[in-house]
Amino acid sequence: DSGSTTAQFARALAATGRPVTVITNSLGVAAELAGRAARVVLCPGDLSGRERGVYGPETIAFLSRFHADIAFIGASGLTDEGPTEVESRASWVKRTMLDRARRRVLLLDATKFDEAHLEVVCPLARLTDLVTDQPPTGKLGRALAAAGTRLTVAD
Repeated sequence: DSGSTTAQFARALAATGRPVTVITNSLGVAAELAGRAARVVLCPGDLSGRERGVYGPETIAFLSRFHADIAFIGASGLTDEGPTEVESRASWVKRTMLDRARRRVLLLDATKFDEAHLEVVCPLARLTDLVTDQPPTGKLGRALAAAGTRLTVAD
């Protein structure tokens, strides 16, 4: 997925030296992993300079050809309904990635908790994991527990 959080994750993944295949619509993720132990498959589509990613029907069709062990996505916000996104075209890519993976991980920092934006990407129960920097509390924390979403608090 495209975004600053997923690019940070790609940097950390690259540092491990583990051989992986990464399918991404993100120029930042591709750049972090290029020349490392990773095989990078970059989606086709319309380039958004602001988002540093590619989007559109070609992107969705391309992603639909693959099966993934894990999808890592970011989001603009997270509510008890699920991850939310400012950009609809980003939501479409995220949904397709989630549909193609067995494990579905949201990477999100705590500043985005309880932030509702234009579009709900998916219900909380669709996520298998949330990786964040602080555990969510209140209504969001209860909703994640009820959804069975595994919580990992990273350093």
